[in-house]
Amino acid sequence: MTIEVGKTLAGHYQIIKSLSSGGFGETYIAEDTHRPGNPQCVLKHLKPANSSQQGLAIARRLFNSEAQVLEKLGEHSQIPRLFAYFEENQEFYLVQEFIEGHPLSAELPLGQRWSETQVKTMLEDVLSILEFVHNQGVIHRDIKPDNIMRRESDHKLVLIDFGAIKEVGNQGIPQTGQVSGTVAIGTPGYMPTEQGRGKPRPNSDLYALGMIAIQALTGMLPNQLREDNDTGEISWQDQAEVSPALTVVLSQMIRYHFKDRYKTATEVLTALQSLGSGGTYQPTEVANPTYQPTAVANSQTYQPSHETANQGPMAAPTPPVSKPSLPSEPSLPAQPTSPEAKGQNKTPMLIGAMILTLLVFGGGGFLYVQAENAQQQEIAAERQREAQEQRQREAQEQRQREAQEREQNQLGEQKLAQAKKEAEESGNLQAAIALAKEVPVDSDSYQNAQTAINKWEEVWQTYQNIFAQVEAAYNAGRWQEVENVARQLPQNPYWNPKVDPMYYEAKAQLKAIQAAEATKYFCVCNAPGNIRYDPSVLPSTNSPTNISGSSCSGSLTNYGARGERGDDWHFTGTWSCDNQ
Repeated sequence: MTIEVGKTLAGHYQIIKSLSSGGFGETYIAEDTHRPGNPQCVLKHLKPANSSQQGLAIARRLFNSEAQVLEKLGEHSQIPRLFAYFEENQEFYLVQEFIEGHPLSAELPLGQRWSETQVKTMLEDVLSILEFVHNQGVIHRDIKPDNIMRRESDHKLVLIDFGAIKEVGNQGIPQTGQVSGTVAIGTPGYMPTEQGRGKPRPNSDLYALGMIAIQALTGMLPNQLREDNDTGEISWQDQAEVSPALTVVLSQMIRYHFKDRYKTATEVLTALQSLGSGGTYQPTEVANPTYQPTAVANSQTYQPSHETANQGPMAAPTPPVSKPSLPSEPSLPAQPTSPEAKGQNKTPMLIGAMILTLLVFGGGGFLYVQAENAQQQEIAAERQREAQEQRQREAQEQRQREAQEREQNQLGEQKLAQAKKEAEESGNLQAAIALAKEVPVDSDSYQNAQTAINKWEEVWQTYQNIFAQVEAAYNAGRWQEVENVARQLPQNPYWNPKVDPMYYEAKAQLKAIQAAEATKYFCVCNAPGNIRYDPSVLPSTNSPTNISGSSCSGSLTNYGARGERGDDWHFTGTWSCDNQ
């Protein structure tokens, strides 16, 4: 349900405008009425798909975890800060910094190409952000032009709408047959195959950024580019005028298999810096692409507004479209001379010699046709052999890649299993964290390892604080506090040797104190009725005090402080005092 304009959430976030609405929730602009000047902020409303108690519990845990990640990422100047996150009526809300500017998609109209220098500048700007993000163990998972904002104040690019938070809305939806616990989130055209299978890696973000760069260079949307049916690689080079050096970098960023791409944003930055200023190549800007897109709707040219904010992809805007015109047919490049071509060039000479022989000896046209057919069959057979060898090489390379991937996955599973065993059996979370950090970044277990690390680091800090409190209480002789606080630490091989000596010493001290307090002397009248007096309730005086019962004779006198020692009590007659 859409939140009405004017409604206030969490007591001080007043909705002033709806930005977008989609399957994951809605995005609004709100004013913080508790801050001076009522500054604007972006409020994201996330609705879990499953409202069962189990589904909500999972969504709540994931929401809190991802919100803490966003808060940490907000330390970067080109990522919106997270101001707050909260839950109301079993629905979740994020409050983020309002970025005044426009999305990068507004700078990428169809048919218009960027210069190579512009593309390199954009890549370096976004890669520096991704370098920080990936170093935090986070994958964005939804890199696209709508999620990159051009900030109006300084014209820098800002990365918004991290895809992991959208898992909150997917919790409780069965993921049949899905090995990984990660939800497949992303945008077609910018999302590589492994991400579509729910197994994103850091260089999945590099693939998406590479596609944006190619979109800028070609003036075409990713789904307008051709794809090689055999390899799955994107064919884009013939649609752009770009230097060979940058072509190599972009092609490696968008390789079909993640094993063939750059591993980190740092590697891409290093490759771009090695290009220098781009050489002497000057790309030519053209008005329209050579590709005519299908099913294109009419639209108006996008005019960025100051109200555009980091609203995220909940309702992706329609890209600006101008109907391209087809340019004249480009001239074909000269074909290189290959061994096969050389063989074909000899064919006319061979045919000529055969014709001359037939003319001399009267063989007719049959032998000529037969020889030509034989030549064509030989060429076709050679091509088939070459194609088969190529397929075999590719199949072998694919098997090697798959074997390496299996090896990395097995290593990741083993390291994560060892880490969990260390955490659960020994309780040494520091050792468990160290093992989890050894999980390879391209392993299927990497994301689960990062989640475990974050959880263990938080628990470890909590236990360290508790242990410090126990030590402080022990050193100060606060035995009851030692006993109470020590019980909050788990009993395992790691903590027992550290805590047990203090815990049992405290129990012994408390027992001694309790025993001393329990030592009391009672006086009893050994006459009918057995009147029993607790000295602690008798008056304390230095003068004799006679106490008698109905059947008691004699006297009971206290010459000392009451209840201290039995020999301070003097008794006669039927009275006697004893340590009971």
